[in-house]
Amino acid sequence: MDKQNWYHIAQNLLELMDTQMVLQQPPGELILLDWKIKFYVGSVQQIAIGYSPEIVFLSKTSKPIHLELWNNLVRVRPEITRLVSDPELDLEGITHVLRRVENQLLTLTSHQTDYVVNLPLQVSETNGNNSASSYQVHCYNRSHMH
Repeated sequence: MDKQNWYHIAQNLLELMDTQMVLQQPPGELILLDWKIKFYVGSVQQIAIGYSPEIVFLSKTSKPIHLELWNNLVRVRPEITRLVSDPELDLEGITHVLRRVENQLLTLTSHQTDYVVNLPLQVSETNGNNSASSYQVHCYNRSHMH
């Protein structure tokens, strides 16, 4: 595939992702993820801002994207957030609750894990007109628990 095609695909993917980002609650941030030298497109949403803004809900593509697509996504949108995850993490699958420190995704601390485990978390997937999904993540405050 030539460079012009990769660029066009990147433009279309970003338009699709932008449409899906608007639907996310809480608001998400479009990201490119480097995990074990494989590349993914996704988003992160802060889900426990009142307790720890580091705690994020990651949703990512199930399979890695081609390096040329990654390069063209950056070319189309140079300001796109690029995150690197700890290679020790198991990020198989699409969604994960992790700790974000600057541009790194890490394992939650023990206190953050305790908080998340005891926090009722409801995740609803919404498919738009296209194949991409957006997520509505509802964290229920402990004061609402019976």
